[in-house]
Amino acid sequence: MRRDPSRILLPVLAGTVEEDTIWLFLQDFKRVEASGITPFPQAEAVTRTLHALQLTLPREAPLPTAPQPAESADDLNTRGKGLRAQGKHAEALELFKRAAQLDPRCVDPWAILGYTLNQMERYEEALPVHELATTLDPNNVVAWNNKGWALGELERYGEALDAYERALVLDQNIATVWTNKGAALTGLKCYEDALVAHERALAVDPNFALAWNNKGVALGGVGRHADDLVALDRALALDPDFAVAWNNKGAVLRALGRTGEAEEAERRAKELGG
Repeated sequence: MRRDPSRILLPVLAGTVEEDTIWLFLQDFKRVEASGITPFPQAEAVTRTLHALQLTLPREAPLPTAPQPAESADDLNTRGKGLRAQGKHAEALELFKRAAQLDPRCVDPWAILGYTLNQMERYEEALPVHELATTLDPNNVVAWNNKGWALGELERYGEALDAYERALVLDQNIATVWTNKGAALTGLKCYEDALVAHERALAVDPNFALAWNNKGVALGGVGRHADDLVALDRALALDPDFAVAWNNKGAVLRALGRTGEAEEAERRAKELGG
C-alpha cells in the first residue's frame, strides 16, 4: 500500500477468526465478512466484493457489507480506487479529497490524491499535495516519486531529478523510480546518465515496457538509432498497445529513412490514441 497507493486493498474473510488474530494494520480497513467475523458463502462474498469496489452494474441493487465503522479514510480510498479502475477519475477524486480531510495528518490519503491528480494531468494542482505528502512523511518513496512525475511533466527536470534521488536514497529497488529518473535526465539532455538509470530499472524488472521505451528515447538522444529501435521493439513486444512507443518507433524509422514502416507505426499509434 505504501509503495503503490493505486492498489486496491479490500480484505475478504476466508475463514472464521478471532478479532485479535487479524493483523493490526488490516483492522481499520473496510472488510467483506459476515457478523461474528465469519466468511460469507463464496458466491455472496464475490458479489459483495464487487459491490464494495463499486464494480457492479448500475442496475444491481446495493448490498450491505459487514457491519462497518463510520466512514473512514480507508473506506473512501477503497471506493475511490474502484471508481478510478473504471476510468471515473473525477468521481474518485472527490472521495480521495474527503479521505484526506478525514485524516489530514496521514500521508497515504494525500499520496493517493496526488497520484490521481497526476493521472488526470493536473500537475500544477498536484504539486502542493505532493509537497504536503513528503512533509508529512519524508521517508515515503511513493510520494517522492509522484512529486518527481509532476515536476517532470511540467518540464522542471532538475527539481524532478532531486525528487527521484530522494526516493532512491530510501529504496533502490523500484524500477519505476529509476526509469523516471532516466526520463528526467533525458529532459536535461544527459543521455548517457539516463541510459545508466534505465539499465538500473531493467535490472530490477527486465519486462518493464516503459523502461525499454525510455531507454530507446535516450539511445536516440545520442544518435544510436539502430539500438533505439531494438529497445522500442522490446517495449512493444511486452506491450503491443503502448501508443507512445509506437509513436517513438515511427520517429526512429523516419530518422533511418524507412518512411513506409514509419507511417505504419504512426498509424498504429493513432489507432491507440497516441
